[in-house]
Amino acid sequence: TSIAHKGSRFKLAGMTGDADIDAPFFAFDLKDGLVDLNTQASLKGLTAALPGGVTFSGDPSANIHLTVPQSAPEQLACTGTIDIPNGTLSGLSNALEIRAIKGRVLLERNKAAAKDLTLTVLDTSVRVSGEAGPFQDPAVKMDITAEAVNLGLLRKIIPKIFEEQGLSLTGTADLGAHIEGRVADLKTAKVIASATLKDVAIESLKLKQSLRSINGTIQYHAPTLSWKELSLTWQDKPYLLNGYVQDFTRPYLVTSLKSEDITLDIEARKKDDDIRVESLTGRWFGSSLNASGLVSLRKGQEPVIDLVASGKVSLEDLPRILPMYAKEITDLKLGGVLQVKASIKGLASDWPHWNSTLSVTTPS
Repeated sequence: TSIAHKGSRFKLAGMTGDADIDAPFFAFDLKDGLVDLNTQASLKGLTAALPGGVTFSGDPSANIHLTVPQSAPEQLACTGTIDIPNGTLSGLSNALEIRAIKGRVLLERNKAAAKDLTLTVLDTSVRVSGEAGPFQDPAVKMDITAEAVNLGLLRKIIPKIFEEQGLSLTGTADLGAHIEGRVADLKTAKVIASATLKDVAIESLKLKQSLRSINGTIQYHAPTLSWKELSLTWQDKPYLLNGYVQDFTRPYLVTSLKSEDITLDIEARKKDDDIRVESLTGRWFGSSLNASGLVSLRKGQEPVIDLVASGKVSLEDLPRILPMYAKEITDLKLGGVLQVKASIKGLASDWPHWNSTLSVTTPS
């Protein structure tokens, strides 16, 4: 039997839609309480409303064998293939649209699998492989890869963060992700992801700072984001970072920063609008620093720092610490070490007007 019908409407598993159905082969049988359906069909001009306000449109075709026990329809079994030549998903969060969905989905009794399914999102080509099932309460296991992703497009996904921080982001990244979890509860899914950054630059108008020439790999294995041998340039000097951050609801940060003449180790926690610096230790040439305190990030205001510090200053380092007075200091021919205690408070970008105290002693 063949079927051809224009403007057909259907409803299946929470999905409703319209399409022109063309099924050159269609066989239906009901025997001993078992529905048996075989079909080869194309759905031209398909528009399907999915849960969550998402809409799929395209011209898929299918070769399907479906069996459904009348007494237990949840025990359906489905085998065959679905071919998608050019599909689109719209109505996603942040007005995103997934276009040019192409590939074949394999149906194996009570699950679906796809290999090398391709799609385009934010002008970026993405490749997806994986499987989902059982149909009654599906869990997914999938791998996603994308190359040379324009990171500036993140502004379209998280515009609020970009606007609040006055962020500018350029550069590209090769992305990869592995996801496992129930479709009904993807918030608890197991996620492993990585991003290889290539010549990335980020600037914050709020902090009045910029980082350039960022290269390296960042990895995410829930709930930890880590980076290793990540290189960048700040104020025309190259640096190398290693570290991690855990728990994005109340982030805990541990990282190190190294350059030719500076070593810095930081341990900090964020709660609400405050970053508590639990430990900041550093070395600059022959001088050293230990500090702790608070950085307040109030909405609509510049960051405020409130730190206490102690350390030692090698007088031989002063010309490099205060290059504007290098000649005068060098002429003094200073030597030895000073013990320093200090506190500073004020707007991060307005250091000349910080409220500060300073105590300097010489070792006995």
